[in-house]
Amino acid sequence: MFVSHNLVAVEGLCSRAILLNAGKLAYDDGVKETLTEYMGAISTTTLEILGERKDRSGNGRLRLVSYSLADENGDPINVVSPGQDITIKIKYEAKELLKKVNIAFNLYEYEYEGQVLLNFNTEDIGKEFAKLNHSGEFRCRIPYFPLKNGIYFGNLFCTENGSVADWIRPGLQIVVESHDLYGTGRLISQSKFITKYDWNLE
Repeated sequence: MFVSHNLVAVEGLCSRAILLNAGKLAYDDGVKETLTEYMGAISTTTLEILGERKDRSGNGRLRLVSYSLADENGDPINVVSPGQDITIKIKYEAKELLKKVNIAFNLYEYEYEGQVLLNFNTEDIGKEFAKLNHSGEFRCRIPYFPLKNGIYFGNLFCTENGSVADWIRPGLQIVVESHDLYGTGRLISQSKFITKYDWNLE
């Protein structure tokens, strides 16, 4: 029996997989079917509880209440493919009209929280929001998602006029599926990051 959260290893070594939830059998099927069930379940769980989280910091003038993922057409998705054009939507609620708001999230592997792989911060790109209504939705578009298959977590962080309004650790997770990005029948194994490239001989 092989027990692991390493989806690539499970997919490569096993022909059948079971999913446990709180020590009880939750799903039993082929490897691909079970992995799909697993990835969908963890994404849904995080989405549902974000607004109810108590383990958060900040002055509470703004609360991040939910997040979701969408593909390039705006259709909702639960998992991401390497290289995919995606948008991360983060809904908020505020007690009053706010000014000078910045929002950020990073991405890391859970066991390596201190090693940030990516950071998406409105301050870094000069996109501070001058005014915010009582509720709305932040949207961050990533035209080419650069991480290979795995489960990535992110801390959500929002400031208003320089003060921390809401900070949730971790606040979101993104599941990236295995994908034959280059059409070779092989999966990327030596790097966390992916990009498009080509080789030629002259």
